[in-house]
Amino acid sequence: MQRIEQDIPTIPTLDGNYPNPFAQETRFRLALPSSEHVKITILDILGREVATIMNEDLPAGIANIIWYGRDVAGNPVASGTYFYRIEAGDFVETGSVTVVR
Repeated sequence: MQRIEQDIPTIPTLDGNYPNPFAQETRFRLALPSSEHVKITILDILGREVATIMNEDLPAGIANIIWYGRDVAGNPVASGTYFYRIEAGDFVETGSVTVVR
């Protein structure tokens, strides 16, 4: 994860991952107005957890989070559509991401 210090946002927001679709890596930009415990999970089309790419406390500000398209064991995931779920305090968001190999 790479951290960029900027003004503190007023509401939590998550920019959709970029690029999407992706082959090697994709990035999420998360803005937090206050310190929160952040958990980001990747799920397959059946809702099974593939990976947890973040499960830690983050300070207020902007965080750039990278998923390298790997599962919990570190193996590259197959091509297809996956879902990400982010939980940060009361903020919960789900979206889709496509892997192309």
